[in-house]
Amino acid sequence: MFDLDGEIDGWCREIIDCGCAREADLDELKDHLCCLVEEQIKQGESEQNGFVIAIKQMGDSHLITAEYARNRTLLQRIAAYDRRLQRSVTDRFSGKQLVWFSLGYSLFCVVLMVLSAVYGDSENREQNMFRISLAWFIPFIFVVSLPEYRRAECAYFRQLFRAIKLNS
Repeated sequence: MFDLDGEIDGWCREIIDCGCAREADLDELKDHLCCLVEEQIKQGESEQNGFVIAIKQMGDSHLITAEYARNRTLLQRIAAYDRRLQRSVTDRFSGKQLVWFSLGYSLFCVVLMVLSAVYGDSENREQNMFRISLAWFIPFIFVVSLPEYRRAECAYFRQLFRAIKLNS
């Protein structure tokens, strides 16, 4: 069965994902869409057909967000991109996978630092260490900011500490 409210919310999520993130703008667009759907229902269309027709009347979500993109600040663009990226990562990976990724990536960066210290040029050693630590820090902060990662990390370390307790 067709869920009109769910479809409208899904359309709103698509608009947010495309970058139209201001709440007032989204409320205005949602209200306009609801009015168009009600018009179609009054004309005898089903909810599903009314929704499809209303979406066509509103225009493609990419065209709508392109109009709003002209007025967004750099900070608003970055925030919209961050939301899309976080949703993309959490849709593809579980929290446990994110924990293992961050641990493996951290270990990889430590190995690079050691190799740089041992085999690297003594004049550029500090610069290489800085570059490697920066290459570790930026993705690590992104992954750690995901709520799924924090929950999985807490669960993982709880299990680890229980195993250590049982073995001692």
